[in-house]
Amino acid sequence: MECFYCGGLGHIQRNCPQLHARTWPASTQSSRTRDRCLLAMTEFQARRSPSVTGKANGLEIFFLLDSGAVVSVVPMSAWCRATGGEPLGAARGYILLDVRRRVRLCGQGIWSLQLGNWRGQIHVTVVENLVVPGISGTNFFDQFVKVIDWQAREMTMTDGCRVRIVRESTKPRAPASDAPG
Repeated sequence: MECFYCGGLGHIQRNCPQLHARTWPASTQSSRTRDRCLLAMTEFQARRSPSVTGKANGLEIFFLLDSGAVVSVVPMSAWCRATGGEPLGAARGYILLDVRRRVRLCGQGIWSLQLGNWRGQIHVTVVENLVVPGISGTNFFDQFVKVIDWQAREMTMTDGCRVRIVRESTKPRAPASDAPG
């Protein structure tokens, strides 16, 4: 098991000893309302991270596999394209993307996700914008993934379906806008 944050073996990103010291910036330690750190990787790491391709409500999308993310996260633009602007459940505040960037929460919802032959309903947190189309967090791993075989680059889902893992190496791009379409 390799950590996406430090590259070390034997732990995953959410348990990385190097990350624990940096999870909460000093400015939020004394604040009454703390931001939740949902995505622990930096933008550079995100562009080179393992991902899976599939469809969310019919919209083609790829999700980064981030074991340091607490929940699955998608930008508002992807939510609007995939659902036609369906109303979101309530969510207020901000989340931290890596340890430096705050992003406003827009809400939460359920997506019908298809990865290869696997289909399921996943809970997603919707934010104003992201530099990637989506992030699969530990809520996804805990509920739907049985085994991840990094050597074979595939996930075995709890129902036995196998999903291929790809490693994206994309150029930096502007954050997705929150405008639909």
